[in-house]
Amino acid sequence: MAFISLLLYITVIYLRPAEWFFLFYGWQLLDILAIAMGVFLIFSLIKTKTKFTKAPQNIFILGFLGALIASHLSHFYFYGALSAFTDFSKTVIMFFLIVNLVNSIKKFKITIWLLIILTLILAVQGIMQYRTGFGLAGQPLTKDGRITWIGIFDNPNDLALALVMIVPFLLNSIFGYSAARYKIIGLPILGILLYAIYLTNSRGGMVALLAVVFFYFLLRLMRKRHPILGIIIGVILVVLLFMHGPSRMGMLSPEEESAYGRLDAWYEGIQMLKLAPLFGVGYNMFMDYHLRVAHNSIIHCAAETGLMGLFFWMGLFYLSYKSLLKIQKLKEHSSKAKNIKSYAFALQISIFGFLTSAFFSSRPYIALPYILIALSVALFNATQKIWGELEANFTLIDLRNIGLLCLSSLGLIWGITRICL
Repeated sequence: MAFISLLLYITVIYLRPAEWFFLFYGWQLLDILAIAMGVFLIFSLIKTKTKFTKAPQNIFILGFLGALIASHLSHFYFYGALSAFTDFSKTVIMFFLIVNLVNSIKKFKITIWLLIILTLILAVQGIMQYRTGFGLAGQPLTKDGRITWIGIFDNPNDLALALVMIVPFLLNSIFGYSAARYKIIGLPILGILLYAIYLTNSRGGMVALLAVVFFYFLLRLMRKRHPILGIIIGVILVVLLFMHGPSRMGMLSPEEESAYGRLDAWYEGIQMLKLAPLFGVGYNMFMDYHLRVAHNSIIHCAAETGLMGLFFWMGLFYLSYKSLLKIQKLKEHSSKAKNIKSYAFALQISIFGFLTSAFFSSRPYIALPYILIALSVALFNATQKIWGELEANFTLIDLRNIGLLCLSSLGLIWGITRICL
């Protein structure tokens, strides 16, 4: 029952029936399902005498929540601290529920296919919205004719990102170790998602798609010791996507006025970090210091939550990458192992895609990347139950690497602003 409740919970997060379907008007479905899952999870743990799933990412997501709260407490803004806790604790709860309830490979596959189906629904309703002017929930096109959804995907850029994050799994079903029926199913779904991404007219979404396609073929063919072929195929597909991408892709140039606006926002974000280096200027306070958002998740996170918040945020991605890499390096070569490795590879590419998009957008707090991170923890632990050679060890070397990753990212952005401004 707990796992079924989780599937319903994810469905409600994506489709938001209480906001448009008359039978559920006014229902607090997310809260009801969260309580139900918590109760079922406790009973399940007691019955099976198992413990909560352990992973370094658990500490880091709690650390990031603590950094959001501390970003306001350090300025004695107690209402802001409460607001930060209220906002992000929902994501933390979702994270822990996925980690603990997706506790087998079968459940992991079911969750992935649910996400594929839900994303397909969002894509189809977006196409319908483009054709008729209104989406499934009655939402109109944006003023500039871009498709969108409601809830956490009410922004075309967030909708595009949700669509892109599923693309690696569909590429896997077409080119990976999948049965023929999955290849037949995957190809038309991929076509629908690509068309919907085009209709979002999102530059950030297109950049993420370019990264996903390039890294998928590059890394896949590098494993087969054909890196040059991977680069060639990746570059050709990227060029084709760029040439036939949304109209706003043509506006990606250093001379564009908004490009200077973004660089200016990066510069101001660095100044905010200098002003409050440890805890930042406060969660959701960036626009109190500058007229626009940072358009860079690293700068946005660092400016608002300081080096403490940035460390925990980047640590989540580092640890997930590390755990997924361990799965792919398993010595087991059975068909089951190959299938699990392909899922780990797809998750890894999805995270690459998000991080690429996040470099040009302010999205450090949206739920989508934390779903991917939670699924990476769930896949690691489910794989560990089958093959015990995996260890989720966390060492001082990891601390050093995360610290260097934070500093090098900030240094890169600082260098870009110095050169361009």
